[in-house]
Amino acid sequence: MPTDVLIVESQETLVIVEPVEHVVVVGASQGPSGPPGPAGPGGSEVLVRAASGAIGGHRVVALTSDDTVVYASSADNTGYRVVGVSTGAAVDGADVTVQQVGLVAWPSSAFTTGLPVYLTTDGLVSHTPPATGIVRQVGIALAANKLQVAIGPAFVRG
Repeated sequence: MPTDVLIVESQETLVIVEPVEHVVVVGASQGPSGPPGPAGPGGSEVLVRAASGAIGGHRVVALTSDDTVVYASSADNTGYRVVGVSTGAAVDGADVTVQQVGLVAWPSSAFTTGLPVYLTTDGLVSHTPPATGIVRQVGIALAANKLQVAIGPAFVRG
């Protein structure tokens, strides 16, 4: 195949430009799959941490700087660090299981189906968002005694 060569001379540089052949493949199909990659880290709906103080069951909890959990509150900065809902009680220093996402059976029939559930104070919840402080939806009532935990973003009111 003949090749045209363009030579440009200057006192500082000699540039040679050669044509490039481009190949376009049409109607090709995908090749075989490669080997699988390494397994990623496991996900979990549940977190287990030590309680910093006594924690009651079915209360909204927040993670502390020392990796323990405390009651979350709309009245202080724990409202920003919500990690989920305790599924059982724990004494100070004992492990507490926290449901981070998913369905939690609630011991009382306190919910109205379909309504959002908000953090209030001391890890408690309500269908009514707080009038002041940190507003944080923690889930939605699927039944009078079932909460779908889904921690929403926090914002400040009042």
